[in-house]
Order: sequence, then structure tokens, then C-alpha cells
Amino acid sequence: MVNPIKNSSFYLFVLLAVGTLISYNNAYAQASKDGIEVSFGPFLHSNSMNEDNYYNFKRSSTGPDNEILQGVNLKFTLPTRLPYLDIIFGSLIEGASSSYGSTNWSPQRTNSYDYKLNGGGVYAGVSPKLKGKHFGLTSEFAIGVFSYKEVFAIFNSIEEPYMDVNDRRTSFGLGGLSSIGFYVKFGRLGINPNLNAVFSGGDNASFTFYGLAVPLTYSF
Repeated sequence: MVNPIKNSSFYLFVLLAVGTLISYNNAYAQASKDGIEVSFGPFLHSNSMNEDNYYNFKRSSTGPDNEILQGVNLKFTLPTRLPYLDIIFGSLIEGASSSYGSTNWSPQRTNSYDYKLNGGGVYAGVSPKLKGKHFGLTSEFAIGVFSYKEVFAIFNSIEEPYMDVNDRRTSFGLGGLSSIGFYVKFGRLGINPNLNAVFSGGDNASFTFYGLAVPLTYSF
């Protein structure tokens, strides 16, 4: 049976996208001279806001290092007739680069463990900004559908259960993205470093990440 919350989240996002396209279609005829801009680049997110007591309960002798997620973000920026407001569409995907854990599940290692976290989503929203020819300030406020899955596995050769795979948290539902940054642009090429945060909600779990993105931009 399909989760009704997943269905409603998807339908809400489709309605958002259609409404945004209609708004853009009405505004584009009187838009500024700016063309559509595409940005693509890497970002890093911290997972420190999502820690819980499971790891400390199973591995009380040592604590985990801070987990960092690595990913890429593809975004389209569309100008409107308002000189300091753009419309954005985008998608992101990311996964944890395990800074702790071991995949050596040998009997000699009595406490081997591993951690995986990955996810992403699609979003749409607005981008208020202060525009200049070569330099400007940017911000983003968007909603979308995001999903993240987290798995913790521990091998202990002394106490049962010897293998404990804790498939414990999965988010799927409406979420949000926000950022603040600046851009440097010469001709059609530019760069847009920004600090950003992503929230992924759902009936099973929710995640909040924050970090840094450094995308390259190209204007048509």
C-alpha cells in the first residue's frame, strides 16, 4: 500500500511547480535583460544536528566523528519583471563520506561498525538578491520534496545480537531549502558561494543539514 503522505507530498510539489511556471510565464514577457542561469557544483553538509543516542548506547567506549555529507546541486534561475527577485528550480543529491566506521567484519574485530546516510530531492522557490554587473548578494527560499535514509550497522563478536543493522530512520515529505551568499560574475561565467540549510520532513523521521556550496554559474 502506498503511503498517503508520500502521495500528498508529491501532488503538493507538482501544484507548486505548475503554479510557479504560470507565474513565470506571466512575468517573463516584461523581465529584465538577464537570461536564464544554470548553476552546478558541489556542496558539503554537516550531520551534527541529527545525532541521537543509538551510537552511544551500542558503542559507549568511543564517540563518532562528525559526519559530513558530500553532494551536487543543479539549479535553474529564471528572471522576473522584478529586478531583485528571481525564480529558482533545482535538484540535489548527496551521501555521507563515512568519517568513522569500519567495513572489516572479521571475528578479530569485536566492535566493527559502519554508517551510511544519503538522499536528496527537488525544490522550487524564489531568490531575492542585490544585483550588480560583476558582484552581488544572493538568498534563496524554496520548498520541495526531500528524502534521506540512514543506516547504522554494528558487529560484536561477544554479545548477541552479533550483527545489529539499525535501519532506523527514513524521511520522505515536504521540506525546505534556504541560503545566503554572494556571486562574482564576468561575462556569462560566474561563481556563487553560499551558506545553506536543508530540512527534510516526513512521518517516520526528519533531518536538518547545514553547510557550504560553491557552484559555478552560466547565463544564457
